[in-house]
Amino acid sequence: MNEQLLYNTLKPYPQVITFSGHTHHPLDDPRTIFQRDFTSLATSSVRYIWPGAGYLQGELPPGYRDVSQGLLVEVYNRKVVVKRRDFHANKWTGEAWEINIPADAKKFHYTNERDLVKPIFLPSSTISVIQEKASSNQLYIQFTQAVDNLMVHSYRITVKNKETGEVVKTYNAFSQYYSDPVPDVLSLPLSGLQSHTAYQIEVAAVDAFDNQSDQKLIIEGSTK
Repeated sequence: MNEQLLYNTLKPYPQVITFSGHTHHPLDDPRTIFQRDFTSLATSSVRYIWPGAGYLQGELPPGYRDVSQGLLVEVYNRKVVVKRRDFHANKWTGEAWEINIPADAKKFHYTNERDLVKPIFLPSSTISVIQEKASSNQLYIQFTQAVDNLMVHSYRITVKNKETGEVVKTYNAFSQYYSDPVPDVLSLPLSGLQSHTAYQIEVAAVDAFDNQSDQKLIIEGSTK
């Protein structure tokens, strides 16, 4: 792999802007623009998106084939403006990115340190167990989505045995930020549980920069 060689070649030139479509990450994710020594942009895809692996919705969530995105780049004397377009919805998504000219790496805005704000659950947020969907090894939960200054990326779900307090399962679930519109309420299956057992379920919100909410939504439920 020549990744490091390419990076080292471009490193002395903060005015460089690279474009890559390989990852297929949704443009809704603020990490699709990144600045350190120069500017890197992901271009999403016109065919399908890939938000990541290891989440309850799977690597290719339902409806992913309907998502088609791209960038419109405008070059001016003192700045480059990059606009994110949802082709499938025929509208812009998120705010435009602005890259100043001449470039100065010390003044880059779109760094990994750009966001330290944690997502929060509003006082009106609720969580419940959908009893009619419960089985001997699975529970369904439903909860109100958290809010964030940029974007709630996902949720960390911890399942504890109610009697012993032992953590028996952990799950990650997308907020479905790539959906249009993003649902206000999520319904998620929690599989691989023991039958006839009472559990305590805790849900924490996580943004794109791994800031986790201080609050957690907590609910109890029992398998059949």
